[in-house]
Amino acid sequence: MRPWGILVLAAVWVGLWSDLSWANVAGGLAVGAAVWWVVRPTRVVDGWHHRFHLLRTVRAVAWFTVELVRANLVLAWEIVRPGSRIAPGIVAVPLAPASPLVVKLVADGITLTPGTLALDVRHDPPVLFVHSIDARDPEAVRRSVLALDRHVRAALGLRHTVTPT
Repeated sequence: MRPWGILVLAAVWVGLWSDLSWANVAGGLAVGAAVWWVVRPTRVVDGWHHRFHLLRTVRAVAWFTVELVRANLVLAWEIVRPGSRIAPGIVAVPLAPASPLVVKLVADGITLTPGTLALDVRHDPPVLFVHSIDARDPEAVRRSVLALDRHVRAALGLRHTVTPT
């Protein structure tokens, strides 16, 4: 978000309060500046440039919420259904080169999802080891992890200009 975005946020603030007063404009500018500071245009972490994208983040959170609900329903069905089809296993998921922040967010997302757990991360090359209660189809586990990885990368606008050490 560019500094002119502060003015847009202040205008939205004033519009939401439906009161054009100096105090409301000043409050809107303060809130706009605070939001701009939180989502600064570019952050560099270990040589990786992250740029926050609000709409992509909302999309990633919505996708992840749907995945959480789906995983809970699948696990609940497995619990109440007679007989067990659980086939646990560990799946290695190679990731594209990424900043430590992206790898951490992907690993955290995997761990939050019922039925999966991020066990270990190898950084060079990046590989995430995932325990799944249903590893009958390792490719499905990989696709799920890589989909989360794509959403996290999109939300952070990941790019790098120097090779991380």
